[in-house]
Amino acid sequence: MPNIKVTTPLTKDQIREIVRVGCPDLDLSSLGPGLTASRTRWVAAAINTQGKTVTVMPMVRDMTTLLLLLLVMITGIGLLIYAVVVIPKQKELVTRVTALLKRELGGAR
Repeated sequence: MPNIKVTTPLTKDQIREIVRVGCPDLDLSSLGPGLTASRTRWVAAAINTQGKTVTVMPMVRDMTTLLLLLLVMITGIGLLIYAVVVIPKQKELVTRVTALLKRELGGAR
C-alpha cells in the first residue's frame, strides 16, 4: 500500500482531476471518503487522502462487488482463483496510479 507524501493537503477532487487527465481509460467513482480508479468491476485502486499523505491500495470498484468478494473468499476455490487472477491485475493498477500521482505531484516522495 504505497503512501505518497505531499507538501500541501489535497482534496479528493484534486486527485480525481489528476487521475482523470493522466489515465483517461479508467472509470472514477467515489467510495466513502476516497475514490476508486477502475478498469473493471474487480480491478480497481482505492485512493485516499489524509492530510499530507495520499494512499493507493488494491480494491474492487464498489460496495456490491466488495460483498461479492466476501462471498468468494468464503469458498476455498473462489479465493484461489481471485488470488491468482485478480490480485496481480490490481497490483499492476496500483503501481500505475501511484506512478502517475508521484509524477504529477512533483516533489512527492
